[in-house]
Amino acid sequence: MRDYTRFVHKFEHNDKTLFAVGQWSQDRAQYTVPHDHTTYLLTGCSASFAKKPAGLPDRYSSRQAALRRARYLFADQVQRQEYLAKFEEDPTT
Repeated sequence: MRDYTRFVHKFEHNDKTLFAVGQWSQDRAQYTVPHDHTTYLLTGCSASFAKKPAGLPDRYSSRQAALRRARYLFADQVQRQEYLAKFEEDPTT
């Protein structure tokens, strides 16, 4: 099972615990959330950016729902990283 917890961020809003989905970029000091194809076609933007998890566009009341969204948005990236890590271990594969 792949781990998507690094993309889920917990924060408090109006005394409620919420979860946001995004990837933290240390060099840019911001969260990035890629848009799916439909949102890209509607907005013309490929991603959203925020300095804090509360500024991310999608908020979820449960960690499970946020993890489901993270799997949808970041599955290709996680699979690519796993493949590259495997290739670095054994370049003959």
